[in-house]
Amino acid sequence: MADKLDAGDKEKLQKAVEETIKWLDDSNEAEKYKAGDEAVAARITAKNGLESNALFHLFT
Repeated sequence: MADKLDAGDKEKLQKAVEETIKWLDDSNEAEKYKAGDEAVAARITAKNGLESNALFHLFT
């Protein structure tokens, strides 16, 4: 099939493949950090809740 494509089409196809591979690599990279990001968000939420509760009890 490669001999049926002209040089311009081959170049476009190669670029599309490279962009797709880069996108997949970036997606996999993001997955590595997802659990850590979720843990940080949970800690922040817990800290905010604790502070809110402490302030509520302080002023009531």
